[in-house]
Amino acid sequence: MRPLKLTPATRQGRMLVKGGGIFIGIVCALHLALGANSIVVCTAGLTVLLSIYPVAIYGFLNLGAVLVSLVGFRYVGFPLVAKLSMGQPLDMHLLDPLGSFGIVLSGLIGYLTALRWAARVSVGRPLLQSVSGKSILGRISFLAASIGISANLAVAFRAGENYTGLTIAEFFVHFLHLALISAIARSINYSRGRRNVDAWVCFLLILEIAFSIIHNSRMALMETFVCFIATVVAYENRIKWKQFAATAFIIGMMVIFVTPVFLHVRDSRTELSWTQRIGNTIMMVVKWPEAFSNYQKHRELINRLGWHLNYYGSPQNVFERMTLVNHVDVLKAGSENHGKVGFEDLNLSLKRALPRMLSPDKPVDYSQGSWLYERVGLSNPGPYATAPLIGTGFAAFGWVGSFFYPFILGLAWLLIVKKISGWNLHGNIWAIYLLLRVHDQFVEGSSDSYVLYILRSLPQDLVLLCLVSALAKGRFLFPRRTKTFPLFGK
Repeated sequence: MRPLKLTPATRQGRMLVKGGGIFIGIVCALHLALGANSIVVCTAGLTVLLSIYPVAIYGFLNLGAVLVSLVGFRYVGFPLVAKLSMGQPLDMHLLDPLGSFGIVLSGLIGYLTALRWAARVSVGRPLLQSVSGKSILGRISFLAASIGISANLAVAFRAGENYTGLTIAEFFVHFLHLALISAIARSINYSRGRRNVDAWVCFLLILEIAFSIIHNSRMALMETFVCFIATVVAYENRIKWKQFAATAFIIGMMVIFVTPVFLHVRDSRTELSWTQRIGNTIMMVVKWPEAFSNYQKHRELINRLGWHLNYYGSPQNVFERMTLVNHVDVLKAGSENHGKVGFEDLNLSLKRALPRMLSPDKPVDYSQGSWLYERVGLSNPGPYATAPLIGTGFAAFGWVGSFFYPFILGLAWLLIVKKISGWNLHGNIWAIYLLLRVHDQFVEGSSDSYVLYILRSLPQDLVLLCLVSALAKGRFLFPRRTKTFPLFGK
């Protein structure tokens, strides 16, 4: 087995290390000029640099390296820039800045160790092999679209109802992403790289946007565009400036334009049918100034009532969602004041992962993040509060947990994905789909999300993806014309 390379292997890798190092150095210097603690700034800068180094070593089309880099970006990289944009030093509005950034660094080292071990462990050939034929890609797209559209419609038709049954359809809604990825890949292969959009791709894009509005999900909307960009980059094997600019533009639109609209509809979405959600969203797009004004009033109300995340001095919805060191800070302070939760966290994680027939008493509406915040003394943290794995590990077992939670659970996750599709994103629709499927929970999921994905979600995806692949390659639905011969004779 090839040893781990300790130097960037590609020109883009070297440029990433040099460019990233220079940029982080400038940002850190500006934070020092604003009066930030030098040790805190150096710890944050080191964390970001360590997080981007796997991409430089393994390449920007390595799924494992991308996931670990996203961890560094969401915990520390984004707040480095966001705090600077607001004229605030990095350690401002944190209860224990040095301890919190130190915990994040410990957790990132756990992820890096898991990545290195997973890269060295041989799991054999991936169960799903990459496909390139435009006919097979078209069949995969059609099959995945059939599953994804049916699942999304089933979920949409329950909007506005007090539904208490099993939500099996929600397990399949992500297949619409696979349909879009396969359609884009087919268009690129069919045109030999000259085109990445056709009528089928446009149809799927419209459906993705429509369903994200129905579900009132900003993440689903963003993933729609990330599907497009990630597939084009993976098949062209390079990152263009226009693709980078498009990504930055989408993030900016999410911050400025989409968030007020979606949050305004979210206040009443439980009472709206799927058609009413579409109508209200379109209406608030037209009346965007009104939506933004309501968003400002809502933020001021939360600030007066007291909000447990205050890293930016006042509630900042998107900034808080993209910044996870503030969650670590709150969990650290709470667990030190009220005691570590220990194995109780893992017991609840395993209980949630069990099927309801084996654990019938587990609650229907349950968030282990909300439970954890209340357990460490934070009253009313809100429904489905985010408790990222590094912070959860510290709240459970202290500094040891902040390292071993990402190492053990991250290692299991990376090995499973490696066995399913491999880590190479180039020309690999399965790996691109899994990246879009797991990236959010890999970065901000708590221990229960990790256990659930390891024991249920990823194995379930494997079965479904293998079925789609077998149907597409075996031509069960699309029989090939063959000559027929009589039973006897020539």
